[in-house]
Amino acid sequence: MANEQLVLPLPNTFVDDVTKAAAEAYHEVSSDQPEWPEGLEPHRARLCQWISHIMLNKLVREGYKPLQILRAGQKVNEHSYLSFRNGDLEVIADATWQQFAPRKRDDLPKILLGTREEVVSQALDAGVNEKYLDLWMPSQVDFVIDNRVYEDALTEDMKKVIMPRI
Repeated sequence: MANEQLVLPLPNTFVDDVTKAAAEAYHEVSSDQPEWPEGLEPHRARLCQWISHIMLNKLVREGYKPLQILRAGQKVNEHSYLSFRNGDLEVIADATWQQFAPRKRDDLPKILLGTREEVVSQALDAGVNEKYLDLWMPSQVDFVIDNRVYEDALTEDMKKVIMPRI
């Protein structure tokens, strides 16, 4: 099912496909590291760009058209997750959001999935500090490169580093 058909509530096939892509990305990332730290779970690691990129490729092969969001916040230089857009509707999937959770909790979902407002609400309910919520709040798109969306939360210094690579 392509994301053009995406409507809330999220179809089970979409949720299943995103969950499967995340699980495969977690496995791929942890198996690629010969010295993977004991007890570190990939969904809690600071590997958001790597995991998001793997998920993006897997979901594109399934017929979806996700964008990889690269977002800077007030307290974080860069965080990455996926966005699925259809007109005014946007659903995001963040498979590494737990790096911002204050402590390890097994009852939390591995993936935040929903509209930006729903994701912010879920993060708050999980105890994520308000200083990180700008990572998921709506913003204007600055520029897009190869399915990667750089949003306006990037600082001018970060833009100076990224722009020469284009």
